[in-house]
Amino acid sequence: HALGMFAGSDDQKVRIGKSGGLQVMLDAMSAHPKQKVLHEQACAAMALVCEVDEYKTTFAENDGASRLTDSLHGLHKHAEVFKQGSKLVSIIAIDQETARELRGQGILDTLLLGLQVHEADSSCLLFGLKAITTLCENA
Repeated sequence: HALGMFAGSDDQKVRIGKSGGLQVMLDAMSAHPKQKVLHEQACAAMALVCEVDEYKTTFAENDGASRLTDSLHGLHKHAEVFKQGSKLVSIIAIDQETARELRGQGILDTLLLGLQVHEADSSCLLFGLKAITTLCENA
């Protein structure tokens, strides 16, 4: 919860982005693939930071699409990871190159799996479907 709170203001988003915070969070996710709270919080914080357009590019340049796909594929059964990861997808997939890369990584299949697992969770459905819509909007 602290990462998301820290990234809440525009000044903090820029500070995190400029200091390499996206890389650190992506590296932590890769180093700890089964730590669901880490993945949930990192996705939440990265979604906030990536609201600043230049950090969508930074995310992509740090192999973010592959790492996020791996995270969601491994942890899609955990509602909070699925929800926060889907939120992140819906923000970064606004960039069409990132959306193409995510689709190429197989994120759509992973999102569909998560929707099936969480079919009774309205917030997972909302964010999962929003992510799919954003990914496919200009495909």
